[in-house]
Amino acid sequence: MAILPDKNPHCLIVGAGIAGLATAISLAQRNIRVTIVEKRDNFLEEGAGIQLGPNATRCLSQLGVTTYLRENIIAPNSLILSNLKSGDIVNKLPLGRVIRDKFSSPYWLIKRKHLHLALLEQAKTLNLISLNMSCRLIDYQEHSNGYAVLCGNNQKQQDEFSVHAIIGADGVYSDFRAKTLPRKKPRFSGFIAWRGTIEKRDIPKAFQKRQVQLAFGNGCHFVGYPVQSGELYNCVLVTKNRLKNYQQEGMISSDQLLDKIGRIAPNFKSLISCCPKWTGWPLYAHLNLSLKDFEAFNAQTLIGDAAHPVLPFLAQGAALSLEDAVVLGASIDQQNEEDLPAKAFFTSAFRSYEQKRLARWKQVAKAAKNNHIPYHLYWPFSEVRDLILSLQPSYNLLKKYDWLYGFKAEEEA
Repeated sequence: MAILPDKNPHCLIVGAGIAGLATAISLAQRNIRVTIVEKRDNFLEEGAGIQLGPNATRCLSQLGVTTYLRENIIAPNSLILSNLKSGDIVNKLPLGRVIRDKFSSPYWLIKRKHLHLALLEQAKTLNLISLNMSCRLIDYQEHSNGYAVLCGNNQKQQDEFSVHAIIGADGVYSDFRAKTLPRKKPRFSGFIAWRGTIEKRDIPKAFQKRQVQLAFGNGCHFVGYPVQSGELYNCVLVTKNRLKNYQQEGMISSDQLLDKIGRIAPNFKSLISCCPKWTGWPLYAHLNLSLKDFEAFNAQTLIGDAAHPVLPFLAQGAALSLEDAVVLGASIDQQNEEDLPAKAFFTSAFRSYEQKRLARWKQVAKAAKNNHIPYHLYWPFSEVRDLILSLQPSYNLLKKYDWLYGFKAEEEA
């Protein structure tokens, strides 16, 4: 197999999701040629909505993607904290201009599909990026200055070529991670996320505002917000499940879902009933990679959910992937030894990236995991929670997220 010359640095990215495309853009912005292989033959919609805090929207600006999003984003005015059972509002956190002024970047709601399409459009403008659909990494062998890779498509056509580095960006159930770290597998968290969307004509009037709803229930919680310029309402209801292993929950009716969560307030019951079908997604997390796990990787690394699957209780899954891409780019910028062979150059940059990111991954993962405790409290502890939250000034509650939203990936050194 031919080995590419060092003057043409070339990286293979496995996976063309949010993490893979963002990383490809970040590398191409630095004159690195990128080949992306994606085993799917099309991009099916996986989850309707994404919340993008200032830490994420700041990254989108760095990646040059924001111009593709303007027609499809919603900037919510507030986050409403409620009791799912009583319907009582516990507190109201300001978003909108308050968030933008505080963190110098906005808070957006967007359909996952539109974020992915925006990244795809930006990637298409960069000639250094090649996207290969219906194509998977079959095998690879390491050599002195890179990796000889064998890729194949669904028609069993195969292609052999060499790259200087490989990045696994193929999600929670990463095939690439399974090849490189076969003993590291995410664990089922015990939670199921039930997802559904409601058409604009069916959204109850009380929920037709630019607000994010977070409602705490008995052993469950609900998140809802508008997407697609208000044409759809995204709903997620997280429940506890006793399954110990993966099992796709499939689709259930709103009546079946309501039976799972018991008595809730009429306004939330009405909202949930407006979505006839709900799809269950078992939530996997707890990968807990360490720097030692990366020691033998050489010019290989992991990014996005392949590296750090987190529970969605902070709405940071996509944000972490975008941060990864920008920090990886910054790590490449900081490699000053121009005479290094390409493989050694990537190896040094990847170890720097991992060192910068590990503490952030763990901090976000821990905070997200811990959120289920106050979110899912039963009576009488739920009343104590609601009382404490109601007595706190909303700006004090928002201040607790300074560490999260104030993170500036482009300044990581």
